[in-house]
Amino acid sequence: MTTHFSHTSTIPLRWRDLDAQQHVFHAVHVTLFDEARGNMIAAALSDPDPLYVITRLDLEYVHELTLDDSPVSVTSSVVNAGTTSITTQECIISRHGKEIAYATAVLVWWDTRVASKRALTSTERTALLTPTDHSSPGASCTCLSPVLQSEDDCSDDQSSGVRAAGDYLNGRGSSWSAAQEPEKGTPALGPGAPRVHRDRVVTGRRTGL
Repeated sequence: MTTHFSHTSTIPLRWRDLDAQQHVFHAVHVTLFDEARGNMIAAALSDPDPLYVITRLDLEYVHELTLDDSPVSVTSSVVNAGTTSITTQECIISRHGKEIAYATAVLVWWDTRVASKRALTSTERTALLTPTDHSSPGASCTCLSPVLQSEDDCSDDQSSGVRAAGDYLNGRGSSWSAAQEPEKGTPALGPGAPRVHRDRVVTGRRTGL
């Protein structure tokens, strides 16, 4: 499978990440993927770090994750680029070299001035499609989930009705994509859009990781 720009982050786990079974809670994996994805985009496009929203997020959990596996290596790679979006794949590897989980995400570039998607610039496209590996020390990831198409490559053009919560992280996209449609009367995207977390909808703006 061909990948383009790639970046590996080393991330420590915390005691508060654990659930009652002393496993890392499943939602924490989303945060790990998001941090690695944000680091990858910042490394590729440091000036400026673009705004985007996540319109699709698929996860597969392969093995349990415990504090003994800390720190973990999380690799994020660009596998496809459309007109207004990119597809990335991420993988978590324990310090023992065990593949823990992987994710595939579709990120749509967003222009807050007009509350609409925007096209990738030629500079962004070139940087993201360059096969460059910027990795911190640690194992790199080899497990990749099946490739999802970028939003503007989908036959039903899902990008015309982005279903993700419009939730921004200081120039980076939200790690939470919508598991259900927003409540009637709430905006579909933008700083005041609903953030879907499990079975509840919360409106607001996140200001940082």
